[in-house]
Amino acid sequence: MKKILVLYGSNRKEGYTAKTIEDILDGIPAGCAQIKKYNLAALDLRFCTGCLSCRKKPGCAIQDDMQGIYQEIGDADVIILGIPIYFRQMSGQCKTLIDRLFPLFGPNGLKLGKKKLIVVYTQGFSDPEYYGEYITATTDVFKLLDMEVVAELLCYGTSSNVAAENTALREEARLLGKQMLNL
Repeated sequence: MKKILVLYGSNRKEGYTAKTIEDILDGIPAGCAQIKKYNLAALDLRFCTGCLSCRKKPGCAIQDDMQGIYQEIGDADVIILGIPIYFRQMSGQCKTLIDRLFPLFGPNGLKLGKKKLIVVYTQGFSDPEYYGEYITATTDVFKLLDMEVVAELLCYGTSSNVAAENTALREEARLLGKQMLNL
């Protein structure tokens, strides 16, 4: 049975990030996956202090909910990460998570194995290319962490009717869920 870890990086529980991820999950055949979901806004995730303790010994010196997330990442076969783009940057919750993944990088990093990653980006602008360079740069960070980005979905036009009318994206998300067992 596939173990799927879902990390939502938005405070909006009914927003487009959550809806797109739920469409992916709806596509997964019932009983074929163990799914754990975490809303980053509901967790006690403190900022990376840049102490570099993780370079001296494996793990992070900060004791908060991230310790459990490291374990969940290690256990997962597939990670789905929802990244809303606010004001030309990912949400603060996502930035904190990604900064706290630093102990996974480098020769003394936590050994969690190569992970498959699906990233759901959402943006208010209706031009799907508007944040293209930012999305590419973010994907490069995941590659540094030895994560295999197997799919990226972009829900654009969330501040207009463009996103609400994008039935093709919803279908693509459900199809991705159906394919999840083959990842």
